[in-house]
Amino acid sequence: MVTVNNGGGDGQVQQFGWTGFYMAVADALLRYRDDRRPLAEGIAEIAARRTELSLRITDQFSDGSSGPLQDICPFTTMGLFNKNLNDDKRSAIAGELAKKLQITEPAPDFSFNDNGIPLLFPMKVWFFHFAKFRNDGDIPTLWQVFADAIALADDDDETRRKSFIRSYDAARSLNGVAFNLTMGLYWIRPGRYLPLDGKSREFIGRRLSLPVVKRVPSGTAYLELTDKLRERFEDLDFPVHSFQHLSWAAFQPNFSPPAQPTPSPQTVREPDPPPLTTHESESYTIDSIIDDGCFLDRARLETMRRRLADKQNTILQGPPGTGKTWLAKRLAYALIGSKDDDRVRPVQFHPNMSYEDFVRGWRPVGDGSLELVDGPFMHMCEDARKDPDAKYVMVIEEINRGNPAQIFGEMLTLLESDKRNAGEAMALAYPRQVGERVHIPPNVYVIGTMNVADRS
Repeated sequence: MVTVNNGGGDGQVQQFGWTGFYMAVADALLRYRDDRRPLAEGIAEIAARRTELSLRITDQFSDGSSGPLQDICPFTTMGLFNKNLNDDKRSAIAGELAKKLQITEPAPDFSFNDNGIPLLFPMKVWFFHFAKFRNDGDIPTLWQVFADAIALADDDDETRRKSFIRSYDAARSLNGVAFNLTMGLYWIRPGRYLPLDGKSREFIGRRLSLPVVKRVPSGTAYLELTDKLRERFEDLDFPVHSFQHLSWAAFQPNFSPPAQPTPSPQTVREPDPPPLTTHESESYTIDSIIDDGCFLDRARLETMRRRLADKQNTILQGPPGTGKTWLAKRLAYALIGSKDDDRVRPVQFHPNMSYEDFVRGWRPVGDGSLELVDGPFMHMCEDARKDPDAKYVMVIEEINRGNPAQIFGEMLTLLESDKRNAGEAMALAYPRQVGERVHIPPNVYVIGTMNVADRS
């Protein structure tokens, strides 16, 4: 158990003990913002003395010459020990920088990936171009978002949010920065910022059933996403409970959240290492919903569960803040008979959600080509098809905020309970092969929630 930190927030537990060192490095680097030459020279000295560490800090200048970096940004500095090298080299680089920065916090000596720290490709460590190509303002722009991010994490207010959004948007527009910027923000304040490396983006879309992040979000959208996740972390039924937990879980191929005991109001439960590979679910019934604090009577709950079982789709509506999502999840647990988050998957609709986000669509990949990728609904249908004896439930929050006809497409017809068979299969808008036809398995159920005033 660990006390929640709602400020700068490192959310430290034993498993995430690396966060103290990373935050200490960030604080120490901030002192070099206005005089960066000593930092660049110190790193050059380490590179010359420890050639086996492969620091790769040779710059190329406009006159055709080359030499050690004469200027550097804080994210690139931290990237020197957050790249895909062996653990001993990364720990050695971190230790050398700690000496240079006069940090007393011990440098990590563990496997970084085992702790969910996203790493850079060795050839993509720099957040800026060679001197002969970069603009004079590129490195100062990176220092500005670095400073603004620390200030916002340590003391959140509207003025700091606006400053961060401006500098974040300026930094993300720099050529070559892309999603690496979010990784750098995570390094400097792991309890506040979400890393959007490839593994985390996949985890967010597939395991958390949230909209897939296809492009580097704007500063406003990035803060909205982090704020939304921080709210969800407080929900004991949510699979992860901090950004560290999320990033760690994204590295685990068989991640399954542990059963959650009822915590005190000031605490949350964090997973214990080693990585979890099994999930034992407790039995869950209508009585369990009542025991959890539901004010509806047993007969009403039994009717709702029975209608869901018969119709396979239902919508709960009511005034805002009355616990529709809370009840939807527990009805799902009662339907499947256990509190199993692998088979109850939440997703939230919003005005920008599309068929391509939810069902299937083309998305760009690293080499510039396009790849046909399934969304959370197709993933759940495929899992249900492989496990026909188990029930799978998708809980769609605020289903009316999106355009269901557009988001579901042909799936809106296939949702009907009498069309859950191969004879009613239809072609998708984006087939994987000629003649492909798809139907929704009979063991898939959908619960939507909406505010009572939004009857459209």
